[in-house]
Amino acid sequence: LLQRWYQRRVRGGTILLNRPGALNAYSSDMVELLINQLYRYEEDPSVQLVLMEGAGERAFCAGGDIVHLGSILRENQMHHKVKNLRKPIVTLGDRVVMGGGMGLCCNSRYRWVLNAPCLRCQKQK
Repeated sequence: LLQRWYQRRVRGGTILLNRPGALNAYSSDMVELLINQLYRYEEDPSVQLVLMEGAGERAFCAGGDIVHLGSILRENQMHHKVKNLRKPIVTLGDRVVMGGGMGLCCNSRYRWVLNAPCLRCQKQK
């Protein structure tokens, strides 16, 4: 329902976390792409808001892929940009929302969490 409204009524940008086989866990390449795209959307006057979602039916985002994740600093910069973007971000959290995925979701201005049997952050030691 929200996606149909969004497609008809809003001039916005979309961010799709597209690694459904890995529960959309983000890699260092995805972090760079996401940061760069947020900067482009922020400067584009035709973009009113950004819709962020995960591909597939199993997860929004399971966080950072420990095999393919580089700098923790860049990951933190990504979360900071999501939180401080001058345009609203609407995140559709569905099914699995864990770790850094929880960070993306919670740092978005608006969150719509559906069917999330697994909604949690990592434990800090």
